[in-house]
Amino acid sequence: MQPLHKLFDEWCNGQEDWYKTKVYIETTHSQGSVESDARGWVTKEELVSKMGRDAAQKMILYKEQHRPDECRDHPDAPGIQDRMIF
Repeated sequence: MQPLHKLFDEWCNGQEDWYKTKVYIETTHSQGSVESDARGWVTKEELVSKMGRDAAQKMILYKEQHRPDECRDHPDAPGIQDRMIF
């Protein structure tokens, strides 16, 4: 019940108007960037710097095995394994 309690608190803090709640404002007006979220194509180097070497290697291995459509050659360096984007 903890999540419902938090939502109720948000609703009360928003003067019983969902459009004024922090939850609504954050979900409808968010602006992401490549540095702060997982969207966009990144190289192995960038993944390692964001996630750490072990996590990046696990993610790349998973994508190669289960989501090969999410592994592509870099447009500036086609065929070079170190420049693949994920």
